[in-house]
Amino acid sequence: MNLSLRNCPNCGRVFTYAGKDLCPVCLREEEERFDRLRLYLREHPQASVDELSEATGVAVKTILKYLREGRLIMAPQKSRLYCEICGEPISHGRFCRRCSAELVGEVRSLTEGAEKGKFHTAERFRKREEK
Repeated sequence: MNLSLRNCPNCGRVFTYAGKDLCPVCLREEEERFDRLRLYLREHPQASVDELSEATGVAVKTILKYLREGRLIMAPQKSRLYCEICGEPISHGRFCRRCSAELVGEVRSLTEGAEKGKFHTAERFRKREEK
């Protein structure tokens, strides 16, 4: 592993980078915030993003980041997240199950085509845009 000195993007402290983008102090604070969210959601599974933020003191922006990363999962109607392809409400991540499955299928098909020496990706994506 390549260790180097970096400035923490959160607080500006210099720290030895070892795979995490935050200094140890900010990383510990982030984990504490995440634990507060996780515990509150365990006791209040139907909480909205706003309720969760108010109860834990964690910013809505941070909660949405954790949801997008898939670290937190909320009821789709409460998460404020929508599939980036079809707009369906989702509980976490970037895509709904249907669109995710379609993307996986497309990647698999493209990979299999590339292995066989067939490269017709532009045509495939043009067909998808026409739908």
